[in-house]
Amino acid sequence: AAGNYEEHITALRTTIDQKQEELTQLAQALSQARMDTFEMLAETIVQTLKKLGIPEARFIVDREAVEFGPYGIDKIDFLFSANRGKNPQSLRQVASGGELSRLMLAIKRELAGKKQMPALLFDEIGTGVSGEVADQLGRILREMSSTHQIIAITHLPQLAARGNFHYYVYKELAAGVSKTSIMQLTETQRIEELAKMLSGETVSEAAIDNARNLLSH
Repeated sequence: AAGNYEEHITALRTTIDQKQEELTQLAQALSQARMDTFEMLAETIVQTLKKLGIPEARFIVDREAVEFGPYGIDKIDFLFSANRGKNPQSLRQVASGGELSRLMLAIKRELAGKKQMPALLFDEIGTGVSGEVADQLGRILREMSSTHQIIAITHLPQLAARGNFHYYVYKELAAGVSKTSIMQLTETQRIEELAKMLSGETVSEAAIDNARNLLSH
């Protein structure tokens, strides 16, 4: 009967209103929890970037309110500037490759401690850095390795020397086909490969001694 349909529609509308209210409360609570972390997160990331050779770094977490979606009512964007006098803009527009890799390390460093991330992979994260910055980069990765499995692909000796284990990736020709292989290095091989990173294919005794010294730390 028509009356039953109207009662059913009214009941459904009441349920929808209740669910809408519940959804609104949950979304607002999630949004507020996110915004409460923005300032502290940005400051921590900036401090890490300064250690990694970007002394004028500015980082802002920007939030725009949007309609309900799978991730709540927030549209989040990371704004970044590496130079004094330049307003932070979306990462997609301003970060260079070297800056982006260091920025991703700073972000992952914070996220890794807050969620279950058993393994982290970094590919050529040391591009464009050397000296003290490279050493700081190695220190940070070594620190993260106490709680997470860190896999780093690198040609940077200061970074490679921080690893507990070293694997050598190489190509060989077999039956006319190029084949990529990987092998774990022995202690002697670790020293030799690290010395090559330091001095090139012609390895000097000084490079060998330097490699030993790096590994001992």
